[in-house]
Amino acid sequence: MYFISPKERELLISVSQLAYCNPFLPEWVEYERSILGRDFVAGEPVQSLSVHRPDVPRENVRRIAARVERLAGELRSRLSHGVTAGEHELVLYEDAVVYLLYQRFYQRTYDASFGTGRAAGGARWRFYQDFLADWSHFFAIGSVSFPTGHEPRHTFACFRQIVRAFEQIFQAIIGSSLPAARMRASVWQSIFTHDMRRYRRTLYERMSEFATLITGPSGTGKELAARAIAQSRYVPFDDRLLAFGDDEALSFFPINV
Repeated sequence: MYFISPKERELLISVSQLAYCNPFLPEWVEYERSILGRDFVAGEPVQSLSVHRPDVPRENVRRIAARVERLAGELRSRLSHGVTAGEHELVLYEDAVVYLLYQRFYQRTYDASFGTGRAAGGARWRFYQDFLADWSHFFAIGSVSFPTGHEPRHTFACFRQIVRAFEQIFQAIIGSSLPAARMRASVWQSIFTHDMRRYRRTLYERMSEFATLITGPSGTGKELAARAIAQSRYVPFDDRLLAFGDDEALSFFPINV
């Protein structure tokens, strides 16, 4: 029995590309279109905050997550029944599961990061236990050894960083034009570099060592970009205390001279 059919492989490759691409470039929308086909909900050519149709970007995300959830469940079942998978196939499965878990826990991560009346201490991130249960469900499968070696605590910290970065860039730098999209994409790249896989493996520990120069006339939004970068840094997660060690509100100090 095959592990992944040719049609499933095509879908998984697109999901893998979507999961690691810059979400503010036109490629993101094209990957969504290739995954959803006729079910794609047309909107702006790039991801941008729309006053008139604010739910369009999320609707495509919801539809893709539903497809990935069905396929990830089927692939997990095949692995648990002893179906052999090659290394590249296992990487595609890993990418799909990571994408699924990111979407599954997006709202709770957002609420813990930005929501009003946030719980203090460990209660704020207590849903990590639910995340860990889902992680084990998809990755603790008999003797299957996954090639990438993702670690749940680090992945959870990356999820939180990505949610914070996406929301701050998405909400602060508004406009559906390509120059506005390039601005959002540039801020994203300043945080994560052009290679999200490499960032996740090694660069996340070093990006704070590099300065970012933002230039432009007064009133063009330099402080918005600087704030998004400063408040979207990687912070390790302590799974014993169920807490991150930073205070986001104290991570940026604008100085006008």
